[in-house]
Amino acid sequence: MGQQDSLPNPIQVVLLSTSDYATEHIEQVLARPGFGYSELAFSPSCNLVELSEQADVLLVANREFLEAEEQCLLAVRRDSTIPLLAVTYNYQLEQCNRCFEMGGDDIVVGPKHLQELPSRIIACLRRQRRTAMALSKNELLLDELYLNRQSCAVSVAGQSLSLTPVQFSLLWLLATYRSKSLDKAFLYQHGLNKPQTAHDRSLDMHISRVRKKLGEAGWSAERIRTVHGVGYCLT
Repeated sequence: MGQQDSLPNPIQVVLLSTSDYATEHIEQVLARPGFGYSELAFSPSCNLVELSEQADVLLVANREFLEAEEQCLLAVRRDSTIPLLAVTYNYQLEQCNRCFEMGGDDIVVGPKHLQELPSRIIACLRRQRRTAMALSKNELLLDELYLNRQSCAVSVAGQSLSLTPVQFSLLWLLATYRSKSLDKAFLYQHGLNKPQTAHDRSLDMHISRVRKKLGEAGWSAERIRTVHGVGYCLT
């Protein structure tokens, strides 16, 4: 990988084990410069938020994409949008479609195509990172909008904005996953640090204020779109 890729080096890949399926072949394929590999037994008690911050890519693997893999993927997607790939040995169109519908980013059918796994991992990371330009782990630049997670600083074309910690967290999430629709449950959990409850409109209130402040600074507030029935998306 060249420096122009702006990808982590090494790329930390964690396989979430859902069965006793042998995974030595996956470890062998990823035993190359630029990749780090580890395995973790999946359980409902796994701290997937913390894991998603430590890993760059997650894998699930089994002979087929079955219920255990579905449950694992659902659990990951409740807390994170980290790239997740499935590795299977028996291709079935229905299972492949199910994987993508539930939020999987790619599916690799081995052994014939297993050698493609490193390239597919890199492609998934590139797609994710094209959504916003990461200047560093704590900095994002989206057109003239600059965010610094370490200092909670926000500016538009050099003009500083004053955002509350909650407002900054929401804007950081939306910018990090630009062009992706983030559901309200995810934004409540990771932006407001509380679960979504009935009749709670605090998320909408915070988003409205972020839009107002961005608009006052000359940045198009309409780029934070309301996705009806889902949540919000930054375009």
